[in-house]
Amino acid sequence: MGGLRSAAQAISYEIPLVLSIVAICLLAGTLDVVAIAREQQGNFLNWYVFGGGALLSAFSKGPVAIVAAVGMLICCLLLFFMYITTACAEVNRIPFDLPEAESELVSGFNTEYSGIKFAIFFLAEFTNLFVVSGIAATLFLGGTYGPIPALDTALIGAVAGLEQAVPWLQPFINPVTVVGAFWVLFKTYSLVIFAILVRGTLPRFRIDQLMDFGWKRLIPLSLILLIAVTYLKELV
Repeated sequence: MGGLRSAAQAISYEIPLVLSIVAICLLAGTLDVVAIAREQQGNFLNWYVFGGGALLSAFSKGPVAIVAAVGMLICCLLLFFMYITTACAEVNRIPFDLPEAESELVSGFNTEYSGIKFAIFFLAEFTNLFVVSGIAATLFLGGTYGPIPALDTALIGAVAGLEQAVPWLQPFINPVTVVGAFWVLFKTYSLVIFAILVRGTLPRFRIDQLMDFGWKRLIPLSLILLIAVTYLKELV
């Protein structure tokens, strides 16, 4: 039962997950993750969760561009929440942990394993959570860039000061790299903590509700958002 549920869930939720990523790649005009992150540097309004800078450039282009920018902001927020929702479903986090479902299947397939094999299953689940959170931090939340340029400058200056104060650290520390790694880890861990809070807050779906939510709501919404982003990009 757990295996059948896992296969059905993976097939159902991969479609809106991939379409939300495709929409962001369409906005960026590239599949290069580094280039997508670089497009979001500067103000936090340049992050793709807030429309990728559409609001900043729209005010000088007239009312049509402003309306399109507001629409782009709404679409990108919906894409972000859709990605987080479908990512939780892909990594079997509550409320989408139907393949395990302790109250029904008594952890499902996990009952067949013990010891190190059982530990590896749990380690893989949390590794997947970190991976999808890292992708979200890169595609939607600016990647290695902070929300305010002045804050990045201050942090880089602080790391450079530490590097000068401790000379033996100089061969091992690049201030820009250290600050970029800090932002990626901070954003990734924030999303992981959010997923853990959701796990402790929401009850799980029934299997029929899970399938209905994926096929009747998320997939049509992801297609609509992809088309909307394609047209709004030309108007902004």
